[in-house]
Amino acid sequence: GSNAGESSPLLSHVTFSGNEALEGGAIYANAQGNGRVLLLASDATFNANSAYDIGGAIALNANEYGNSALTLASSHLTSNISGNGGGAIASLSDYGSSTLQISDSVFSGNVASSDIALGGAVSVWSYSGETAVVIDRTTFDNNQSVEGGAFACNVEGSSACTLKATNSTFT
Repeated sequence: GSNAGESSPLLSHVTFSGNEALEGGAIYANAQGNGRVLLLASDATFNANSAYDIGGAIALNANEYGNSALTLASSHLTSNISGNGGGAIASLSDYGSSTLQISDSVFSGNVASSDIALGGAVSVWSYSGETAVVIDRTTFDNNQSVEGGAFACNVEGSSACTLKATNSTFT
């Protein structure tokens, strides 16, 4: 067996504003080599964060059989920007798995800005990995990207990306 690590940050009643990074303007979470990252954010605000590459506010990375999970509840993600995808949230699975559970939240005015960008609000890439996205009672308003203003999923190889959205609004 392996001795894989685990990280489980809990963010409640917090604000991230004006942060900048290469990936994950406010938060970057990486799980690899059978490691696990389980990020829970409740009643959080992510405003005007930026990432040069992916995940204007949050970027999750699961590779080499790692597992990443984000549970986001009662949160507001506004005016975040990324260059290549996931104006607010980006998830990358490369021989790993990711789960995004989003509820009772608002995504407004997020932008993925390059001419190859995917997902103005949320973008998922799965390369020989698996990603599941569940969205409930959430509003997506005026998010922008070349492809997938609100949501984009890109899969390659033996990958899977599933999306289940209920009681939500996409405008």
